[in-house]
Amino acid sequence: MLSRYFNRNIIMVVCIYLLTVVVAACTAKANMDKGFALFMVPGISDPRQVDESELADIQLEENPLINEDDILNYNPETHQMELTEEAYSRVISLFSLPVDVNGMPFVVVVADEPIYSGAFYTPASSISYNGVVIIQPLNGKSGTIFLRLGYPCADAFEGTDPRSDSRIIDRLRLVNKLR
Repeated sequence: MLSRYFNRNIIMVVCIYLLTVVVAACTAKANMDKGFALFMVPGISDPRQVDESELADIQLEENPLINEDDILNYNPETHQMELTEEAYSRVISLFSLPVDVNGMPFVVVVADEPIYSGAFYTPASSISYNGVVIIQPLNGKSGTIFLRLGYPCADAFEGTDPRSDSRIIDRLRLVNKLR
């Protein structure tokens, strides 16, 4: 009788242990594979500071402004991103008064690896920027943003276009976000 009691308890302990190991493994995999995200950069008001730094050294907000679940579709030809209503509202809220005319830096990340930096810009700014920009959407209901080169126009852009980095496109293709 006693041996049957111990066998049952041992089996139960082994099952609980195995279940814990499986859950831990799944959690570790989920944390390693966070996918595409766009993070704001706290404490830095000039995107040029981010551009001049090593991206791996830049501290990002704890939570992304946009993650792949917020993206309804992404056009890799035009770099047009259609967002959920909630995500689009978060983008719009960045431009509350007073508007930062220096630009608001962001970093695009895939699987916890920073890929490139850029800045949100308002059309009210007269300060040029030579990186990737997302210009303040003026149509509050469209749900679409564009990742553009340079501000106020593409002639301001310098360097190599990072928007089509294969890590970004491959990830968005994997999660069926490409249009």
